[in-house]
Amino acid sequence: MYPLRGALLRVYNDGRHFPKLNKALSITLDERENSQNMIYLVPRENILLLGGLVEKDKWSTDISLENYKPIRQMHERCMDFLPILKRAKLDVDEPIPVGLRPARKCNVRLEQEKGTTIIHNYGHGGSGVTLSWGCGKEVVARIKSLMRQYRGQRLVKELPIERSPIW
Repeated sequence: MYPLRGALLRVYNDGRHFPKLNKALSITLDERENSQNMIYLVPRENILLLGGLVEKDKWSTDISLENYKPIRQMHERCMDFLPILKRAKLDVDEPIPVGLRPARKCNVRLEQEKGTTIIHNYGHGGSGVTLSWGCGKEVVARIKSLMRQYRGQRLVKELPIERSPIW
């Protein structure tokens, strides 16, 4: 497992600084180039998400336009792609969300641990939302299979719960 650090910019999309965008636009990452070159613009209510940045094995989430050149380059890519964004204003509440996503060298792990009822489902990296639907359906199918296999048996051992005075 390793982190994929992702970041994007949030700008106001209320029609005051530029015409409101209602459709998403994107150019996918070209892995033949050894650089960040992906662009996406995703409208959310009165906010427009501009991206993106994906960096392998980076743990710090303390990055900004002021202290990190790749964020500034991401911003410039988006403005070059759609010049009207030069008039955009950053969301003062959350201008640059940064997050870490768990990734694996061998892609997603979706399997039942042998001899148990434990089902692993992790390592989606930057594709968690995209893959969640199919992976979720697969987990449900495996749980249903386990329920048929162990019908009438207790699958979860109850653990003692200490009662606090407020219970």
